[in-house]
Amino acid sequence: MTPKLYKEEEELIAKALSAKLSREYGVSRKKLSRRWHGLPSRSTRPPTRRLLSLDQEKALILWIEYLDNIGAHPTNQQIEESANYLLGKDFRGPGEPPRAGKNWVHDFIKRLPKQYVRIVQKPQEKERTVAEHYGEVERWFIDLELAIQQYKIRPQNLWNFDETGFIVGQGKDEAVVTAYPKTSKRVSSLSSRESITIIEGINAEGKIIPPLLIPKGKVHLEEWYRHIKDDDWLVAPASNGFITDEIAFEWLQHFDHFSRPGAFPDWRLLLMDNHTTHLTIQFVQYCEIWHIRPFRFPPHSTHFLQPLDGVPFQQYKHVHGRVVNKIARLGGFDFDKNDFFEELRDIRIKTFTTRTIRHGWRERGIWPLNPRLILDTMLQPDEAFEALVAEGDALKIYGEADDTIPSSPTTKSISPPSTAVKLRRYVNKIEKID
Repeated sequence: MTPKLYKEEEELIAKALSAKLSREYGVSRKKLSRRWHGLPSRSTRPPTRRLLSLDQEKALILWIEYLDNIGAHPTNQQIEESANYLLGKDFRGPGEPPRAGKNWVHDFIKRLPKQYVRIVQKPQEKERTVAEHYGEVERWFIDLELAIQQYKIRPQNLWNFDETGFIVGQGKDEAVVTAYPKTSKRVSSLSSRESITIIEGINAEGKIIPPLLIPKGKVHLEEWYRHIKDDDWLVAPASNGFITDEIAFEWLQHFDHFSRPGAFPDWRLLLMDNHTTHLTIQFVQYCEIWHIRPFRFPPHSTHFLQPLDGVPFQQYKHVHGRVVNKIARLGGFDFDKNDFFEELRDIRIKTFTTRTIRHGWRERGIWPLNPRLILDTMLQPDEAFEALVAEGDALKIYGEADDTIPSSPTTKSISPPSTAVKLRRYVNKIEKID
């Protein structure tokens, strides 16, 4: 028998076998034939029309793992936005880059490693959060110490950044001396109610980098730059005047430029809050490339842990308010955005002194590292759970009068000064200490 006839005969035998088996097991002969010839099923072969490349999916999974490991578990929306960022970043064709469809995230989650599941996080009662907070803060200080040791962090490479908002024409309470107290209780507030956001970054050595200003608007105005006195300040208008993913990434590059150590590749540790703009895939990837280690504060803790949120930002608002008051007393009727830009350099010089910045780190127990400074002011876990039970977790007899509700835990001793007088006293104490 010739090879050609032998091959034809084998094919006939295969068809006969597949026809018989398909009838016996109720499987289509066409599908059985595909398996006979080694073609895999759709469920086991990779998708032919994959939205992301294998490298893009790998980058996305690494980003998800990073957020998961630091406790900032990503949402479906964050995953979709990151996928769209990767698609836009690598797109080289004409027109618009492809974007993830409404069902893409759900299909992608199914392809994640088995340990990743989608859960729904529920809000937790305030009292129960307080009861668990001590342990979170204690663990945070332990992790901070380990990070400082692992990355060999020195004070010049330990940074904190945050944004703060100003109402441009709003003055502050200020003490005056007068023989007419009843008629001199008010100082005029100037007309501008415009708001502006400023991002500041300080290190434990007492240094500050140039700010990023976020005025409300869609385009840059030439007039702004006639009043901004420093060429190294960054301006990034936003339609609502608040930080966005793009602005946060722009600030990160600005920070990298002004904070990069002379002995690169020394690592920098960047303390920050949990805002989603600081957790995007482009933000995280850039940090990894340029030896910046983001280190976030525990939830609901920046008011007593973050260096900038202490005296520095309180002094910032206080000095700005005094400038507005001074112009009002001199007969001014307006203090607009351009006036704010004009005065901002002097406001920052008076605010961010080396002593004030260093004290901001010291009073938070971060540099030098002193966790007890914060932990000793917090409600202990046992006390917090006792308060929680008293709030209503214990069984009560119907008709029984409620016990006196314990007062909420306070952070008064570590909270920023609430008035100008208290702030002045606080700053005087800093100067005496230093």
